Amino acid sequence: MLRRNLYFQAAVAGLVSMGLMAPGCGGPCNQKTDPDCVYRFVMIRDTVPPAGFTGTQTEGVDIYGVQLFHTLLANPTDAQQVHDCQFGSGDNSAATDCEYVVATHESACSGDEGAADYVSLGGEGGYVIVSFGGEVMSTDDIIRVYECETGTNGDNIEETYEVWTGVSTDPEDPSWLLCGDKMTGTEDCDVDLDQ
Repeated sequence: MLRRNLYFQAAVAGLVSMGLMAPGCGGPCNQKTDPDCVYRFVMIRDTVPPAGFTGTQTEGVDIYGVQLFHTLLANPTDAQQVHDCQFGSGDNSAATDCEYVVATHESACSGDEGAADYVSLGGEGGYVIVSFGGEVMSTDDIIRVYECETGTNGDNIEETYEVWTGVSTDPEDPSWLLCGDKMTGTEDCDVDLDQ
């Protein structure tokens, strides 16, 4: 078993170095055979390329909430804790409070002079990792990300992001599974833990 894990880690490292796999993403984790394989975290990765913005101070995706919709429950669960939040290289100085991700999902998406009611992840390389108060995800659950769309950047650049589900708060953990990519604005993605 140890040898197989070492081979897998070497294969993932090779794919990452060749640019065929994002670092820390796409590794296996089987909930049926591994009791530690409990998907309870969501990572939103900013994929807005650096450059193109002109002095908005809110570069990158502008997130103001995340919810988990269980297939068997009527009401969604709000993100309750921010575990990690890193910014890309863009100027997001007017919107740096990551706690807006666990806010009430009502945002004016305005933010003059540091009064933003959302967090800007600063472009490519930025991410935030949240959980839902101990709630565990299952296949066919839905994750909804609340994002301000193009209205908060003066250049009307489409701000895109990816959503990942994971078993740890380590952004480099190989067990992260892609839920949605090239997402923009407020969007849903379907959880698929059988990838």
